[in-house]
Amino acid sequence: MPRRFDTWFFAAVLPPGQTAALAAPAELQDRAEHEGRTDHREADSATWLRPAAALESARAGQIRLLPPTAVTLGELAEDDSVTGILAQRRVLTLRLPKVMTDGKQAWLAMPHQL
Repeated sequence: MPRRFDTWFFAAVLPPGQTAALAAPAELQDRAEHEGRTDHREADSATWLRPAAALESARAGQIRLLPPTAVTLGELAEDDSVTGILAQRRVLTLRLPKVMTDGKQAWLAMPHQL
């Protein structure tokens, strides 16, 4: 595909006493419905998993991960804590997958998998 997609991922520590939510607050959902929008979520399902657990679930076929998400989770899984992740100075790297074929199947291979 000649088009490129820019994807950004963010990591942060929640303030003490806060928890992450999977759904938009009711007032945002109400506003979307009032404006005639029925799709007020980016994903059709969501869950909270540690990076390594998400990768293992994908390998087991329990969830599907898009390549940018899988690569980013692989990088995050190298650290044991959010503190370790945030302490690193990350360098943005352009990654272009390559289409691989074996005559019967085709798949995308990220540069580190080649």
